[in-house]
Amino acid sequence: MGLQSAGRGHALLAPPFDPPGPPFLPAERDVYWVQTLLYSSTDPAPARPAVVLMVPALDSGRIQIVTRTSGSAPGVPHAADASLGLDLAGVFSDLVSVERSAWCPQAVRRCGRLEESVWQIVRDRFG
Repeated sequence: MGLQSAGRGHALLAPPFDPPGPPFLPAERDVYWVQTLLYSSTDPAPARPAVVLMVPALDSGRIQIVTRTSGSAPGVPHAADASLGLDLAGVFSDLVSVERSAWCPQAVRRCGRLEESVWQIVRDRFG
């Protein structure tokens, strides 16, 4: 997905996202590529895969996601999954949140649904 830098394990460029559009609500358990500026100014990657843990009912709420890294980190291990476009093994490792109004096509791209067995472990650990 994006260009790899020499000696660094993350992309220099974010994968292409959809054209601008209005905010929308994701489904829990779905995996998205998320531009990291939505939840952090210090994450070195421009975008990172994440699974949606919780979608708030209130407009003022924040969408909770668990980001995935291909580096070494504590969390829930996840094998490479071609069906999600994740070609490296990784770990669901960090619980972060995103404003509902920022969840829009130009900032996120849906990859698919996380398999049930991994979803249960992620939900138990971070939910």
